[in-house]
Amino acid sequence: MNLKATIASLLIFCIGNCFAQTTKVLQLKNKINFTERNTLLPDTGFILEQEVWYDLPNSIDEEYGLVLTINIKDTLRAKQLKPIDVNKDSNVIQCNWSQRSAWNWKKDGIKIKGTIRIISFTKTTVTAELKLTVTDYRFNHRIIYLYSGTRTFAKEKR
Repeated sequence: MNLKATIASLLIFCIGNCFAQTTKVLQLKNKINFTERNTLLPDTGFILEQEVWYDLPNSIDEEYGLVLTINIKDTLRAKQLKPIDVNKDSNVIQCNWSQRSAWNWKKDGIKIKGTIRIISFTKTTVTAELKLTVTDYRFNHRIIYLYSGTRTFAKEKR
């Protein structure tokens, strides 16, 4: 490989890694073939699950889901209506994120930062304001998923 080709390859690699793909997750439900579900998981204490799924009709193995799980470990502190930092206040709230699909099996390389503020809290619903950034470093480029907005999580009726 000559010097010009090497420099061109390096530039393409650097530019691709400097500009990350960004997805506003809570706005995806307004796009075609996307659905959203906000669930207060039954019989688990207070675990919230925010799911956004893509499914193209009449197609195989292209569906995928973005799943944010929020475990409220200290309900008394969570009810104080203050923003809770998901990294500094991990004794109050613990967050996990995954991308579920037929093609995605890597688990390492996910970073979550930001805050969650519990707006209301009952036995059957939790309303939360999310200001989170999930950064996915698992592949050769960064992908950023932004969670910015308010959602109500409800127990599903059985």
